[in-house]
Amino acid sequence: MELRAGAWIDAAELLRAAGQCDFALELLERALSLDTGNAKGLSEQTLCRQWAALPDRDAALRQPRQVLLFSGHMVDAPNRPTPRFPADKVPAAAQRIGEALEGLHASPEDLALTQGACGGDLLFTEACRQRGVKVFWLQPFAEPEFIKASVLNGGADWHRRYLESRAALAVPPRAAPEALGPPPRGRGENYPYERCNLWLLYGALARGADKLRLICLWNGRGGDGSGGTAHLVAEVKRRKGRVDWIDTRTL
Repeated sequence: MELRAGAWIDAAELLRAAGQCDFALELLERALSLDTGNAKGLSEQTLCRQWAALPDRDAALRQPRQVLLFSGHMVDAPNRPTPRFPADKVPAAAQRIGEALEGLHASPEDLALTQGACGGDLLFTEACRQRGVKVFWLQPFAEPEFIKASVLNGGADWHRRYLESRAALAVPPRAAPEALGPPPRGRGENYPYERCNLWLLYGALARGADKLRLICLWNGRGGDGSGGTAHLVAEVKRRKGRVDWIDTRTL
């Protein structure tokens, strides 16, 4: 077991050096589950987690009481063939997200992470703002591209809500291509979404795995492509994290 752990740690070191910290962390988690006290593995894990680091301007960000991670469906476009999160369900979803935060006793001592897309992300952001929770947006693309792909399709009102919430963020949104570098060659078209999910997840885990709380607004099915809510839910569950699921089919 120690030999296998050592091989995974060596491979993770090479991945980190190549800028592939997301995959390096996957290997390090496996290695340290077999050899928990491995000094090199722990050191590599610290270096890789710096990749996911957020600004820590105050103690609440360095050591939050809990980290509230959110993933959820965008509001349906009017021409969506199969409804998933129709616009008339938005008030009910907002109420359920608020109830989930109340159940977690969300407060200014907490930290929240999401992307900022129209629909669930913005409802979560607005609910966090009402409770004084500091919110950070990590996005898979440069912001103009993200807005075009994941905000404007909801309509003018969602764009307005995006801009209002953006103005209240602790820091401007962070874009993966700028913070992490361009995606590796040969990855599929949905790789940026998968990478952003892992970036959000590791940003939360860097504050302590026991502090992670995932709230998801989800219909329980696979998404339109890889890297959606189903992917993040699976990654959190694989790490035995807590998931509060708001099923859009019950709204």
